[in-house]
Amino acid sequence: MIQKLQNHKVRSAQSEKHVKREPYSKFQILGLTAMALAGLTSMIYEIAWTRTLSLVIGSSVYAFTIILAAFLTGIALGSFISARWIAASRHPLNIVILLLHLMVGLSAFATTYLFNQLPYLFTVLFKAHVQYEHISRLYKIHFLIAFLVMLPATIFSGAVFPVGLACLQGSSSRIGSLVGRGYAVNTLGGIIGALAAGWLFIPAIGILNTVCLAAAVNICFFIAGTVMLSSGNRSVRIISTTLCLSILSLLVYFHPSWNRRQMSSGMYLSAQYVLNTDKHSFQEYIERSGEPVFYEEGRTATVMVTQDTAAENTLLIINGKVDASSTYDMPMQVISAHLPLFMADHPDSILVIGFASGVTVGSVLQHPVAHMTAVEIERAVLEASRYFNDVNHRPLGDPRLTVIENDARNFLSVTDQKFDVIISEPPNPWITGVSNLFTREFFTIGKERLKKKGLYCQWVQIYQMSLENLKTIIRTFQSVFPYVFLFETIEYTDLILVGSDMPFDIDYACWKALIDQPTIQRDLERVNIHNVSDLIATFRMGSGSVRNFSGFGVINTDDNAYIEFSAPKSIYLYTRKINYKAIRENTDCVLDYLIINQQSGLNKKDILSQLLYAFLRRKSNKSAVCIREAQVMNESQ
Repeated sequence: MIQKLQNHKVRSAQSEKHVKREPYSKFQILGLTAMALAGLTSMIYEIAWTRTLSLVIGSSVYAFTIILAAFLTGIALGSFISARWIAASRHPLNIVILLLHLMVGLSAFATTYLFNQLPYLFTVLFKAHVQYEHISRLYKIHFLIAFLVMLPATIFSGAVFPVGLACLQGSSSRIGSLVGRGYAVNTLGGIIGALAAGWLFIPAIGILNTVCLAAAVNICFFIAGTVMLSSGNRSVRIISTTLCLSILSLLVYFHPSWNRRQMSSGMYLSAQYVLNTDKHSFQEYIERSGEPVFYEEGRTATVMVTQDTAAENTLLIINGKVDASSTYDMPMQVISAHLPLFMADHPDSILVIGFASGVTVGSVLQHPVAHMTAVEIERAVLEASRYFNDVNHRPLGDPRLTVIENDARNFLSVTDQKFDVIISEPPNPWITGVSNLFTREFFTIGKERLKKKGLYCQWVQIYQMSLENLKTIIRTFQSVFPYVFLFETIEYTDLILVGSDMPFDIDYACWKALIDQPTIQRDLERVNIHNVSDLIATFRMGSGSVRNFSGFGVINTDDNAYIEFSAPKSIYLYTRKINYKAIRENTDCVLDYLIINQQSGLNKKDILSQLLYAFLRRKSNKSAVCIREAQVMNESQ
């Protein structure tokens, strides 16, 4: 009996092998192609729309969530409507699926005419509805703008898939295989679309042209499908081909413009500063940033450089936000390079995270370091930095510099290099993707890449940052580096944390010897640091005061993403005064960390007098009082 069953199975298997595979009908081919192209173009649209909307509503985790929600809502709604319609309709599905692709292309192309109006629309809605005590209304504006751009095309795109599956109907023995192939080609199209949009189309032809290209793909499929279905009717082929080619011609000749200055105006941050909502006031505000001299839509960001010749100021604008300048930001960019190198023990190998204008990198190279590495994720930023050559010492031409085009976290995770100093100057921590450079895990990775007695220098903002979030970042930093000094480079604006797992101090004689070097002295003098006392006067707190200031509380980690979700809620709040006051109240006496070697021939009384004057110039009242008391005590001895 068992033998008979085995023989039966063998004969059944052999018979199945000899069953002739049924060829795909042209309707099934049409359905599979339609689903593949729907996956391809929908992902191209999503990435291009995301890059567009990030210029208008920002790059926070909430903005990206809203963009994704709008996209998925359109896809789901289109699929739901299409599936219910198929069950009750008797229309030919092959014609329907071609028309759906045509509508996807036309509606997506129509949204390109909205792009230049989005910054102004955001400003009007922001002024009318957003108040600082009701910041949640901001997300409703984000939803409105995202749905306005994405919903029409995504509904038609979502409707393609159920119709495509219906086109695959055939023998019942093959239905599982056909449906599986439908899902496979749709997924494969999405993968190819995502890679092509981000890595090829946007860097090569720009965001706007990428949307138009995807729209052309949808319309060309409509043309090809119409010709295929009308293969027996020459007049229908001619009419349909002429009509569709006319539509493609309209896409080319009526191509919308892309206002670079307006799209990179960063209204998601700047709308609150526009005086009135009329067009004149809006344009007047945008023109204040200066004339664009560089613009590139890179793989990860949109980068623009503007120059205001009257104010002699150059701005580096990344995704609509100013990330560097040749005037106001100079103290932070320059001092953050010198401070850790002044405190490090004979630094030879330096890493800078975030190239930006190149000023910090150029200032580091004024020291006699043997090798320096700069990590920058966006190649367009490197090109833009050349417009700061008059202030950044042209670092790209220095043979000691190696530039790594990579994500900083990925680089530090895989490299075997060790550094004497790591200087981290990423964009603001409320930006998703950047926020993970402020977590305990990332600081730990950085610590592991430091040599013995190595120093880690971290930039931190005090503007658009709640006091609790500021304390959280500092607390997180100190949880990895127990010994921390806090410096203030620009009042009401920027802080620098210098941390290590071993004690360090401020050696006056060593600092003086360094600052007396002509190249370093000239570099610091341009940011109003004329002597060693001026540089020491940027000091605010030592390790004990930093610990008291940050207190006990949550630590920002990869798991809780506390800063990523909390920091965006403060970007419209004026927090400078609150944070500045809290820092002042916890300001430490620098003399507790200052080494003055009497054998060096330096006059301690003169040093204290210079420090007192330098601190008073920086309005560091509490530190000034500490120094004044120390000076009196010294004179009384």
